[in-house]
Amino acid sequence: MKREFGTLQSEPAEWKKNLTIRRNHEERYIELVKQPLTGLGNKADGFYFYIHDLTEERHMAERKLFNARHDQLTGLYNRDYLYERTKELLAKDPGEPYLIITAEITDLKVINDLYGNTFGDTALKFAAEWLRGNEDLNKGGVYGRLGGDSFGVCIPEKDFRLERMEYALSRLTVFEGETKYRMLICAGIYRVDDRSLEASLMYDRAVLALEGIKIA
Repeated sequence: MKREFGTLQSEPAEWKKNLTIRRNHEERYIELVKQPLTGLGNKADGFYFYIHDLTEERHMAERKLFNARHDQLTGLYNRDYLYERTKELLAKDPGEPYLIITAEITDLKVINDLYGNTFGDTALKFAAEWLRGNEDLNKGGVYGRLGGDSFGVCIPEKDFRLERMEYALSRLTVFEGETKYRMLICAGIYRVDDRSLEASLMYDRAVLALEGIKIA
């Protein structure tokens, strides 16, 4: 106990501490409570320790927080947390020009109709993996799933390479077993010129640009 918690006798008679113990590449979260032992006349005759292992509670809380912030299918940020992270990013770098991008798997319904919803889910996961592995997006941007067939990205304008993105998206192919399908993905871009807007409205403006492309 002395090795883990140090010399405690000289500390105040009553306290509570939260400690992290690392052993064998594993972290455990411990609540340590020191309480006085009282005898006749409420005189302190000594003290005792109460040790509570909070590791499972901590992990459960972390899982709940992760699930509240991430899309269940793809593991990306969900819409609400993407909006939150976008505002944080813009506030962090007020002088940096940013782009909001909304990308859509335009033919997801066709994929579902031809190959089934399971293959459609695989297509969404493939798109999510492309976002995770994109070097430009991961330099200083955030991204997530807006819902349905749509994904959102907030990226510094200096890191955006239009030709590279167009090339990659035009060749994004989902495969499962012997089934392969080259997805049709369209994207709309909004250059952030009003940071007072709600993040949802910024992504809506990117959606408007996307709809303009589809109409054209």
